[in-house]
Amino acid sequence: MSKHKLTIIGFSLVFLITSCRKNDVPYNETADNIEVSKSSDWKLIANWASEKNEKFSTFTSAIEDGNITTDVVSKGLVLAFTKSGNSINALPYQQSGGNDAYWYYQVSPSSITFLIDAYKENKTLKSTEFKYFIVTPDQLKDLETKGYSRIELMLLTYEDAVALLKK
Repeated sequence: MSKHKLTIIGFSLVFLITSCRKNDVPYNETADNIEVSKSSDWKLIANWASEKNEKFSTFTSAIEDGNITTDVVSKGLVLAFTKSGNSINALPYQQSGGNDAYWYYQVSPSSITFLIDAYKENKTLKSTEFKYFIVTPDQLKDLETKGYSRIELMLLTYEDAVALLKK
């Protein structure tokens, strides 16, 4: 199989996984709640760096957090959400309509970086709040023994994440 076909298959799998509706994975109300090591408060981000590309601009901003350890990055999980008005979205997500953009994040030891690929001027950028949950490797193993795969956790709605990952 050529490298080109493998790349297309890889991108297709990523798109398939991230395009599922958040309600497709129901919250298991009978599962015990798991305490996470930390969840952030909702935060507005004031300073964004931007880079103009041919068809879109990429905006980035990093938040330092010592609770995001090397173990969390390699064996745990960080779930991130955005809130704009009454709308809360799990990252990554594709925003469409007047402000077409792709919102996503990256984690590294001691930080989380939020990124937005905006195809038009994004007027909601400075009014959007961000929140994230840090799940340690031990907590992730505990969740997996209760029937939650990493993919299912990444597809949780904010409400289900709060219910499952109590502070």
